[in-house]
Amino acid sequence: LSRFDCNIDNQHCLKFKIIMTDNYNNPQMQVNDDEPAITLADIWNMIWGYKWWYVACTAVCLFFVAFYIYRTPDTYVRTAKVIIDESEQDATMRSLGAITGGAMRMRSNATVVNEMEAFSSPDLMQMVVQRLSLETRYVADQFMRNVELYEYTPVTMKLVADNPQSGFSFMIHNSGDGKVSLTDFKVGSDDMEGKVECALGDTVTTPAGVIALYPTSKIDSFRNDIRVIWNNSMAVAKSYCSRLSVTLSNKESTVVVLSLEDNYPQRASNILSSLIDIYNEEWVRNKNRSARNTSDFINERLVIIEKELGGIEGEIKDFKQDNKLTNVNAVAQSYLEESSEYASKSFEVNNQLEIARFIKEYLNDPVNENALIPANLGLSSANVESQIKEYNDIVLQRDRLKAGSGDRNPMIADLNTALASLRSAVLRSIDNLITTLDLQAQKIKGQEQQILSRIASNSGQELELLSIQRQQQVKESLYIFLLEKREENELAALVNVGNTRLIMNPNGSPNPVAPNRLMLLLVALVLGCGIPFAVLFLMRVLDTTIKTKEDLGELSVPFLAEIPLSV
Repeated sequence: LSRFDCNIDNQHCLKFKIIMTDNYNNPQMQVNDDEPAITLADIWNMIWGYKWWYVACTAVCLFFVAFYIYRTPDTYVRTAKVIIDESEQDATMRSLGAITGGAMRMRSNATVVNEMEAFSSPDLMQMVVQRLSLETRYVADQFMRNVELYEYTPVTMKLVADNPQSGFSFMIHNSGDGKVSLTDFKVGSDDMEGKVECALGDTVTTPAGVIALYPTSKIDSFRNDIRVIWNNSMAVAKSYCSRLSVTLSNKESTVVVLSLEDNYPQRASNILSSLIDIYNEEWVRNKNRSARNTSDFINERLVIIEKELGGIEGEIKDFKQDNKLTNVNAVAQSYLEESSEYASKSFEVNNQLEIARFIKEYLNDPVNENALIPANLGLSSANVESQIKEYNDIVLQRDRLKAGSGDRNPMIADLNTALASLRSAVLRSIDNLITTLDLQAQKIKGQEQQILSRIASNSGQELELLSIQRQQQVKESLYIFLLEKREENELAALVNVGNTRLIMNPNGSPNPVAPNRLMLLLVALVLGCGIPFAVLFLMRVLDTTIKTKEDLGELSVPFLAEIPLSV
């Protein structure tokens, strides 16, 4: 007989069985290995026998999860929806795209996609940051965590002078009696030595620059130290852009959904509202560029014509004084009545000619190479007016693409080529118009000379005076005409409104989206129960000692007896 050393557990050896044999290889001596290695009773023993380990591990996991939730600030989501107004052409393309489902729909959605890129532009977000003064954050030191105060800060900081640094921070300690001490200065990545004592409302010079601290309505709650953190507006804007989501409601609509994650729901709502307002303001400003350019052009011409008109009026006054002319109304009235028809034609032709020359001079000026062409000046040529309108539309489209994607966009190169070709076509049309108007003006002038020759015998002095008065009349008419066009442009600029309509104000759930407390607690419970069970299971699987006859199931050895042990 062979002797086996084994550890016998009275919970496993509940039966007494002896098998005697003289044959070492007798099959009756083999252990039955059909029974499972781990039974439900073993699993229950691993759970109930070590229940306090499960309780302790679960408590530890719950503690760490609670500590993580305590230290992690809540994150909220606020969402707003706006409709991008389409032009008639874009709406038609979208309707056709809904029927065909092809390239027309893709082309109609291009405008909406461009506006989505504009919403997510860091430059636009930078304007929001500057408007809401989000460059400065106030963080309070609490027990084992830092909490941003935002609108609950007891003090606010203002930069008195421009700060060249990309960012800085310092600690504020309440010294009492309206005084504070500033310490722990950090400028960029450098730690600065020094301590500054000052009173609230004073302007002080610190290692971070010249600043001023002012109390707020929450000054009575100023007990813990506060860290003031300032970053330049572009860095803050990029941070908010990374948390901003701009998507389409669905492929068939022009509804844009704006979502922003932030630790304060009110701040997220304020940012989304300001972003939509600034987007509309920039869109209107860009739309009014053509009107402003035209108004500037008209104002420049008005100054020139006003000087010329003043010179002519002075010339009339000097002429009358030198020649002692007092009553020339009768002669002038006779001339004006006889030549009224030609005068009307001459005014119209000369007016058109002056405007055409103004536009040609504007186009030939290198300063205005990439600028908009003044439009709606009253040219009689519909072809020239349509070419100018088409040119200005392409310029606005190119500038908007450049603002959203930079100069590397291949569409910008195509638009520049189209603009150069169209600008040449406008110049050719203007030259042709000037030539035609010159011929008309010469013809009308010849007809006027025939009338003047018939009355030349009356008085050379009076005739010369009438000629000067005629120049005065032309300049006055052109001056009044330009004033009217300027008013029309100003009214057109006031009519322009934003191309978005707000259909859902920023709102969202009052519950934070992160951290997910229920999920974290569930994970803690799973880990608290799973870790001890996994450890006990591995210990049981890796245990190589012999406890029961089942442990010999894979060995081809005779089994002699199973001896129970009662403890």
